[in-house]
Amino acid sequence: MSIDKKILCEYFNINEELLKNKKVRMFPSSKQPEQNIKHIFLSCLTTIKSFREKLLGDLVKPITNQTANLEAYTEVSCENKDRPDALLVLTTGKNNPTITWTAIIETKLGCSLEEEQVKRYYDFVKNSKINSFITISNDPTSSPRNLPFNLRKSNNIDCFHFSWIDIKKVCLLILNDKNTILSPVEKIIIEEFLRYLNDDNVKIKDFVVGKAWKENSLMLFDSSIKKKDRKVIENISSDWIQEEADLCFHIFERTNTELCIKNANKDKKERLENIIEHLTKTNKLQTTFRDVHKNDINLIIDFSSRTGNISINIFPLENVGHVAQVSSLLNKFKQSGFEHEIFLTIDYGRNYVKQKTIKELQEEKAHSGRSYSIVDKDKPIKSFNISMKIDFERTSDFHSANKFDTTIEDRAVLFFIHVFQAIYTK
Repeated sequence: MSIDKKILCEYFNINEELLKNKKVRMFPSSKQPEQNIKHIFLSCLTTIKSFREKLLGDLVKPITNQTANLEAYTEVSCENKDRPDALLVLTTGKNNPTITWTAIIETKLGCSLEEEQVKRYYDFVKNSKINSFITISNDPTSSPRNLPFNLRKSNNIDCFHFSWIDIKKVCLLILNDKNTILSPVEKIIIEEFLRYLNDDNVKIKDFVVGKAWKENSLMLFDSSIKKKDRKVIENISSDWIQEEADLCFHIFERTNTELCIKNANKDKKERLENIIEHLTKTNKLQTTFRDVHKNDINLIIDFSSRTGNISINIFPLENVGHVAQVSSLLNKFKQSGFEHEIFLTIDYGRNYVKQKTIKELQEEKAHSGRSYSIVDKDKPIKSFNISMKIDFERTSDFHSANKFDTTIEDRAVLFFIHVFQAIYTK
């Protein structure tokens, strides 16, 4: 049940006729893609319960209330004459609905958010009855609580950011989730919205590392430069945070494996500083992805060798022999076609490791029955590691922004199809 418009007008000190004209339209007629996508997105958000719960449920608890009703209004003027893209009003209560949460949304399509504009809107929110400020743009972040801009946040006001890629991911999630109940009409709406988001004319862009990637990455590769420029390391680290988020989406889109970034909810500055520190010490970028079952996947990019590595660790089973455990792992890789590119490493602790490709181990098994050169029966196994290398066709490709992105994405997808899913879905 929607709230009485008079109550809404009094709450925000808005003229009732003006409010009526500002209500979101599912079928906009603007010639500007940014106007159209705003209306279509907000219409999906207000009309499809599962869509808004999947997008906002972990951030805005009242939105999952059974009596929750969400309304959206576009370009309602602020006191300073600014016009944010949308005002969201959430009410709860069956017979006498009350306003329980409100938010202002600012969206950008094809360009980044303007920090000065964002700060003005946020200042307006702080001095109003509005609870949250939400931004949407092409800029991916590792978590909705991490912002792609600098903002001095108030403890009383929540600030969230989504990329349009995040919105696409939510559409895919609810369409593919067997536990999500969609009516036939809701399913059609989400499918059409997803098709719209994928249209080239809409200009939703994948993230590509910055224009200075070539120059910055070459500097890190150059071993003759002993003291690396702090600004260069900051730029690469900042790019990497966005690259991680973009990878999560494309891995999900191509393999249906839902991932998050471990420790992504850390304070943005703290997390960035941790990446900078690690890159400064090791000349490597490292990310740990985590799936819904809390399995960890490690991705490393090495600027010294201009290569990468993606892997998972598996802990040994108790009371099961070394050979039996290796054989069990090998059985998961029958007919993968990539056995020669997948490495199995056994870590016995104290810097004692043995490694072979799955192909080599399969050949050993065929020739000698149940004997493997990487098995040391006298040593307890600390862990198994299964990995694939990320090699670039030419070393110069490592320094090309587009080829760097596509190579990492393609190799990560191969890993999830031929290693991760082989281990955890069979």
